[in-house]
Amino acid sequence: MTHDRHTIDRHSNAMDLAEAEAVEAVVRDYIDAWRSSDAQRMDRSLHDDLVKRTTSHAAVPGDLSRVTKTQMVQLTRVGGGRSPNAAVEVIVHHVEGDIASAQVATEEYPDYVHLSKTSGAWRIVHDLYRQRT
Repeated sequence: MTHDRHTIDRHSNAMDLAEAEAVEAVVRDYIDAWRSSDAQRMDRSLHDDLVKRTTSHAAVPGDLSRVTKTQMVQLTRVGGGRSPNAAVEVIVHHVEGDIASAQVATEEYPDYVHLSKTSGAWRIVHDLYRQRT
């Protein structure tokens, strides 16, 4: 059983609640796709120009390693995450027009994501994360 928390940051500028919930749904799809190795679902949650960055796998401390959408979908297809039933917290910090920011906390990773709404759908365009030790 997954223990989920969700939060819309009510201290942020007045957000359209429906848009904030749509952003949260895409972020949850992203996390759930990774955990269940669902490459199609992962593909739907990511913008074609996704850049995912981390300090966790950098060759030189302080550098960032980078993953593209194509790589992320392939990584999902071959195994995805380790803890499919672990707790997830998603906080939508800000939605303004066609851009948004959110934060994800799991036992494996903290993620900071930026999204864009294109062709009527929210997609993740940037993810900065680190692996917890």
